Amino acid sequence: MEENKVFLMVKWQVQPGQEEAVRQALTQLVAHSRTEPGCLYYQPHVSTAQPDLIYLYEVYASPAAATAHRETEYFQQIVLQTIVPLLLSREVVAVNPLAEVVNSRF
Repeated sequence: MEENKVFLMVKWQVQPGQEEAVRQALTQLVAHSRTEPGCLYYQPHVSTAQPDLIYLYEVYASPAAATAHRETEYFQQIVLQTIVPLLLSREVVAVNPLAEVVNSRF
């Protein structure tokens, strides 16, 4: 694992009745994000117990790549203008893989 990679765990709690709208916007976001040269991994997940909870696991090549992602026009439009107003809460946590059990893919 390289020291400068950025690993993010994102949790969105969607407002009741807005799940489908968020999923549609998220589909567009994922398609764009995965084309970024500094985006190494971008995978959304939905809770099996609470379908209004969406989790994203993101890996970027560097802090600059993570910043560049947030500064794209589509991030501003899809996340900040479309998705965030449909959420009850949004949490972004920077994490690091445990050295003892790192997946060699990253």
